[in-house]
Amino acid sequence: NILNSKFTKQQNLSASDVQTILTRNIGYAVKIRHRTAIFIGDNILAFSYICISILIAPGSTILFIMLGVTYILINKFLTKYRVEYSFKAQENYLESGRLSYEFFSDFRTLLLNKFLNFFKILETKINYASNFQKKNDIINICIRNIHTPLVLFFLVIGIFLSKFFFNQPNSEILVMLLIFYRAQPKIVAVANGFGSIIEDS
Repeated sequence: NILNSKFTKQQNLSASDVQTILTRNIGYAVKIRHRTAIFIGDNILAFSYICISILIAPGSTILFIMLGVTYILINKFLTKYRVEYSFKAQENYLESGRLSYEFFSDFRTLLLNKFLNFFKILETKINYASNFQKKNDIINICIRNIHTPLVLFFLVIGIFLSKFFFNQPNSEILVMLLIFYRAQPKIVAVANGFGSIIEDS
């Protein structure tokens, strides 16, 4: 993809900018393709689990719908922040790379020994970038770990609805809960995988 791209604005980029863009983008491209392959596999497995659950325990479909809608809303709300923080972190890293290239390529700046001023500016840029990455890490940790309380919450709702509204026997409720509990990791993986691909892209 990089080799076939038409760099229409390459004359506006310094050598360090081009190098940083290329080295970062190759890594991102590989990571996105890998995550997309896993995401497609998770989708197939999640769809299979849902089909099996509909055949064996139709009541579990309600739980899957509630879990899916919840994760769609969570991802919709948080993806814009993840993208924004990723973009700002990348911008600051790129700027620090450009500053480093310009500083060390100019012989006069090296002779004038303005290292302290340069390192202060560089440290500020890198700190900004790392702070944005830290915010993204906090969001990612929350998304990764929120599924346990959510699943417990939906299990309680499932038991309550099955017992008091649909008057299902305990054996059917157990089968429904077992199928939901076994299938939900793939539903969660699909929801998280989509957000990760969007963020990296």
